[in-house]
Amino acid sequence: MKISLNEAFRYQNFLTKMRTELSNYLEDDYFVITRIEEHYRQDAAPGLVNETITQERDETYNGITPNAAIKLLTGVTKERERLLAAIYKAKLAVCLNSGVGIDEAVMLNKERRAIADVFKYLAFLKPIPQRLNKNGGRAYKFTESEKNGAQQVMISYDVLLKSTIDYDRNNVKSEYKRLLKEADSISSEIDEIFTGKIVEFEMVYDIRSTIQEIIEDMGD
Repeated sequence: MKISLNEAFRYQNFLTKMRTELSNYLEDDYFVITRIEEHYRQDAAPGLVNETITQERDETYNGITPNAAIKLLTGVTKERERLLAAIYKAKLAVCLNSGVGIDEAVMLNKERRAIADVFKYLAFLKPIPQRLNKNGGRAYKFTESEKNGAQQVMISYDVLLKSTIDYDRNNVKSEYKRLLKEADSISSEIDEIFTGKIVEFEMVYDIRSTIQEIIEDMGD
């Protein structure tokens, strides 16, 4: 049967989640080791009765056994490998109108939108308003007088602040619109590919099932 890339990626996420959960189970000593206490009461007092106490596995494991978890984890690992191979094969057979593959198209479209954001900033950037800074400048000059002779004196003067845009704003606006239009067109093409039934694959596990339900279906 054939499924879409979107379905394949959802299934991949499902398998990854199962792999993580099963790995957490198997790395928990309280899950994989049964603790048994042998109480030798008769050794202390002949009249007492010896007792064996076995620690029950935590109810959070829903009755799942270590062997069942190991079996399922092995199956999930193989299933992920089979799925990734099917996704890779499907992607190889896909080529966008621009001549690039699906992964390259997604990457390039991210770059287009990133560059478009830069051009958008430049397109709407305004020069700093002209402003007169009264007495904002400082300088020194020498003055001479018969009384004091030559002296250095600080003077103040007005400073006019202004700025200019050093690029072609119209060209930037045009490139900004072109990039957005191109990115939107490519996105639509990518969406069509992701929703099309192009991945030759049949799922072993039901994505709506819990780990416990899958193990029960396995008969373990």
